[in-house]
Amino acid sequence: MPRRHTFIPLTRKRRVAEHMAMVVLALQATLLLTFQVTPSRLPPRLTLLELLWALPQRPTFYPFIAVFLAGPPLTVLACRVPGKHRTWLIVGWIIFLSLLLTFFGDRVSLMLRILEWQFHQSR
Repeated sequence: MPRRHTFIPLTRKRRVAEHMAMVVLALQATLLLTFQVTPSRLPPRLTLLELLWALPQRPTFYPFIAVFLAGPPLTVLACRVPGKHRTWLIVGWIIFLSLLLTFFGDRVSLMLRILEWQFHQSR
């Protein structure tokens, strides 16, 4: 029996791609806002092990992980459909990464080192 190909209209594909793009932009805005409102100073007199345990428990790790796990796949899926949302995604990623690295680069590098350390410890 031959396979039936379902036809999905381009307008529906575009609408779904626009929603995916908005989710990516919202995740990026959430991460930047979370970094802005959470204090960057660490409490004094913590041992290294206490610091490594405490930092992943902070609320900044959840949007950080969400942006970098969900953002790229949603971006790739949304960019496969033609439309204006492609431009918004490109501009959004450029602005997001420039703001993130300019204002919060030290925190991001520390978070990446902690995640790398935890990943190697779980092996």
